[in-house]
Amino acid sequence: AFGGAGAVDYPRDERRRPTGFVHPSLQGRAELEEGSALRTGDPLFLMMDGSVVPYTGEDGLFPVFINEAAYYEQEKAMVLCRRRPIPAEPN
Repeated sequence: AFGGAGAVDYPRDERRRPTGFVHPSLQGRAELEEGSALRTGDPLFLMMDGSVVPYTGEDGLFPVFINEAAYYEQEKAMVLCRRRPIPAEPN
């Protein structure tokens, strides 16, 4: 099972205009699959000047709803989820 762990906004300037885009390596990424969790240093955003903003958050979070148009006005470039173990019920 997975639970919410927050959201990441696009990089923005002082007037709240986006200054970068979701990095191409995240576009079309399989969500919630093994190997799709973010790690420190993974490319997160590609800035308009060509520089890359790396991920600096908690390792092992899964990005979902990546670059979804419905979340743009909510200032969410992606939502992060954490894997949560489901304890087995005793017999």
